[in-house]
Amino acid sequence: MLSALRSVLPDTACFDRGLAIGGCDVSELAARYGTPLYLYCAATLRRSARDALAAFGPLGVRVSFAAKACALPGVMRIFADEGLGLDAVSAGEMEAGLRAAFPPDRIHLHGNVKSDQELEQAVRLGLHAVVLDNREEIVRLASIVARESVTVRVTLRLNLPLEARTHPHLQTTGARSKFGIPVGSEDEVAVGATLRAAPRLCLTGLHTHLGSQISDAELYETTVEEMRRQGVRYRDGGFPIEEITVGGGWAEAYAPGDERLPMGRVAAVIGAAIPGADFRWGVEPGRALVARAGIAVYRVGAVKRISGRRLVAVDGGMGDNPRPALYGARYTGFIVGKEDAAPEGPATVVGRYCESGDILVHDVALPAVQAGDLLAVPMSGAYQLSMASAYNLVPPPAAVLVDAGRAQLIRRRLTTQEILAADLLGNDAGPAG
Repeated sequence: MLSALRSVLPDTACFDRGLAIGGCDVSELAARYGTPLYLYCAATLRRSARDALAAFGPLGVRVSFAAKACALPGVMRIFADEGLGLDAVSAGEMEAGLRAAFPPDRIHLHGNVKSDQELEQAVRLGLHAVVLDNREEIVRLASIVARESVTVRVTLRLNLPLEARTHPHLQTTGARSKFGIPVGSEDEVAVGATLRAAPRLCLTGLHTHLGSQISDAELYETTVEEMRRQGVRYRDGGFPIEEITVGGGWAEAYAPGDERLPMGRVAAVIGAAIPGADFRWGVEPGRALVARAGIAVYRVGAVKRISGRRLVAVDGGMGDNPRPALYGARYTGFIVGKEDAAPEGPATVVGRYCESGDILVHDVALPAVQAGDLLAVPMSGAYQLSMASAYNLVPPPAAVLVDAGRAQLIRRRLTTQEILAADLLGNDAGPAG
């Protein structure tokens, strides 16, 4: 089992004296910080950033980290130090980027619904660009820059008539997508007219993003070719397009044997499709940079056998990882300290939350399991903590960055009192009516 797990574990995973990540004993960290606990391997984060720059840098392709995958400043600081840009989609992600020491001119603001406050913040900070999603947003931003007497660079998000072969909830182009301006639509005509009437909005870029967990490398070639055509069309229409971004989304393997699309393969395809230096190009990976660096650790609370099924119930679940419930995300798992033990048969790992859909891992081969054991779930670095909630008023997990034998708490676990303090009803509110 250990050899199979290597492909989904952080680079520094070691089983010499029990599981260690980043030179830190996982069982000791679980005892110190409690469970569920998320561990991030700094060496894996640095290596993934450098791999991305090595793959895309020689092509002149800008690499930005999609903060929505993991908006922890302690993680993002590594990417800032390595020279990546940052794709933020909210005021919170912009602030996290600044705390992680990203220069504002390496941050761009995405999002399909931006508040006036977020647009004002982007203008005030002098971000690299604001990525526009709809006509109403353009009108509001034009009003803001006119009031402030400033000119800002903007990028237009286009919805291409392409659909990636992935879960429908992971598709972000095509007829059903809520993102961007559909190419060739009446909306696109109206957007063009609105931008021409807003001289303080300088449209210098185009953007698209196909979706997530995409394993078809040739689709990126098609996307580059289509976006180049759109860039030429917009230039011919009088807009000074300089930069085109084609998103990220290539598939990562969440369990041994899963299909993944290596970053180098994506870079080779994009590089072959870029026709010279007519535009600057950019990519925005998220999952590919952080998924493998993270591992989630849970404490087993109970083991049941129901209708021939073995259920292993842990102290986390959909409150810290809603991805299996949202779109059937698949994981593997193993019992810490029993990695080499013979499997007792398949088990289903379920969470503690009051939902029948609270299932973390389906049909994973586990040895004999008992309450108190630690269950580790690899490939937990992307999206899980970004989506974590306090459902059932259970505090979200802590996160620890491990590096060369040092453990740094980068997200502490909130107390129940802190969660309740944010409840506007609070203790002072009387009964309704």
